[in-house]
Order: sequence, then C-alpha cells, then structure tokens
Amino acid sequence: MTEENEKRVRAFYEATVPGHRESLRGLQAPHVVYDMPEGMPMGCGHFEVNQKRGIRWNTAKAFLKAATNRPNLTLMSGCHVEKLLVEQGEQGPVCKGVQFTGGGTQWQAHATRETILAAGSVGSPQLLQLSGIGPAGMLHELGIQPVADLPGVG
Repeated sequence: MTEENEKRVRAFYEATVPGHRESLRGLQAPHVVYDMPEGMPMGCGHFEVNQKRGIRWNTAKAFLKAATNRPNLTLMSGCHVEKLLVEQGEQGPVCKGVQFTGGGTQWQAHATRETILAAGSVGSPQLLQLSGIGPAGMLHELGIQPVADLPGVG
C-alpha cells in the first residue's frame, strides 16, 4: 500500500470508527493493520471482500446469472479462444468475432455489433498477437500474417 493510500485508510478509520484504536487495545490486538499483506499473523483491520447478504459475490453471480436467459447469449464453459476473427474495414482492421474450441469441436462466434476482449494482462495481448495484431516483425517470425502492425502489443 502506498503511503498516500495508507493515510487515506487511516483517515477513514478515524472518521468512521470512533475509538477504534482503544477498542482494539481492549481486545488485546497488537496493532491496527491498514493493508492486509499475505501471511500477517496478528493484528486487525479492514479486509475488503465482495459479498451480498453475507455470501461471497462474484462477477458470474452479479451479472452473468441474470443474463443467462437472454436469447442472444449462449454460455459455454471449458472453451479455449484461439484467435480473433479480424476483417478489413473502411478505417482499418475490425474484430468481427472469435474462433474457439470446446468439447473437441472448433467453433466461431460472430458479433453483430462489438467484440469485447477481456482475457487479462497476459491473455489479451497473446490473443491479439495470435490474431495478427502486434509487432509485424515478431509476427512474421512466428509465421503469423500481420493484420495490424502495433509494436505496443505484447
């Protein structure tokens, strides 16, 4: 935690939990922990969790479950995206969907409006590069036909 963030957290505790230090001393807590590092054996403090009515709450429960009955959504688990389907548009390359495998079958999902790439800090650039978006020299070396020469991808 940065020094600035620690100051904000301390200010929050002091403003919202009157006498929090004294109450912790009454519990014989050794100190207040403002950032819960892994392996911290003693102390107490604020611990961030995602819960709804005391039950762990995640993205699937919050957003996906409510959308599973939509006619324009098919949910498939255990799949692996291989590449983005990119076509040349009027203003350059446009992603029109994805190619993926699931259950031993190769599939394609085509988008009518937009494609959202959310594969994380490693998976997203990997998928872009596998789809021909990235440093053209590197893509050529790997036998991938460049679609867009973008040296910043990777």
